[in-house]
Amino acid sequence: MIDTRPEAIELRQEPGDWEGDTVIGAAGERHCLLTLVDRSWGLSLVEELPHRTATAVNRAVLKLIRVVHRAPS
Repeated sequence: MIDTRPEAIELRQEPGDWEGDTVIGAAGERHCLLTLVDRSWGLSLVEELPHRTATAVNRAVLKLIRVVHRAPS
């Protein structure tokens, strides 16, 4: 939970402290997005999910973080 995060994360000094959330479309729609934000860089990543399940979220998180780590600096 957000209110139990370690103080070091709140300081936003270390890259790699990601915060994730899902965003769901209007009622009756099946659209869902995953958003990830690196709290120190302010880098935001967004991926459309095929459905809102733990498996879909886990796959998307791994895909997005792999892309970031492969990107040239």
